[in-house]
Amino acid sequence: MPTVHDPDDDCCGPRAIPSVESLAYEELTPWWRDRTLLLLALSGVLLAASLMVGRFDAERVHLAFEIGSLAAGAWTFVPGALRRLLRRRLGVGLLMTIAAVGAVALGRFGEAAVLAFLFSIAEALEERAMDKAQHGLRALLALIPDTAGSSVAATRAG
Repeated sequence: MPTVHDPDDDCCGPRAIPSVESLAYEELTPWWRDRTLLLLALSGVLLAASLMVGRFDAERVHLAFEIGSLAAGAWTFVPGALRRLLRRRLGVGLLMTIAAVGAVALGRFGEAAVLAFLFSIAEALEERAMDKAQHGLRALLALIPDTAGSSVAATRAG
């Protein structure tokens, strides 16, 4: 059975892919229904709000927006990074998690929020690109006839 890189595993862990017969034509999830993208948007909105509030003397509100932005952005990659760490796999998600924790430990919540937001954007774009590529490949595989004889029969019938 063919293998493919597992997107949940940042370090070369091959996994089996389903057979051609089991590949059905699936619609891509629209971006506005993708929970990861909604968290990313929330992180961006909260980050922008923190930057706007930061111009005024509202430190608590500013800090609350930064922490909210950090939480929303980090939620997209920290759980996966921790799961991979438990399986003794290292990846870039773990590196970003360590960087965010370090920024928080230094009291730099804004920098941690920006890091989480930017990394979440990168992860979301990569995931959407992979989904589109897989969608296109599945659509192509669905066009392959089961046998060469059925292809000839379909050509003669058409």
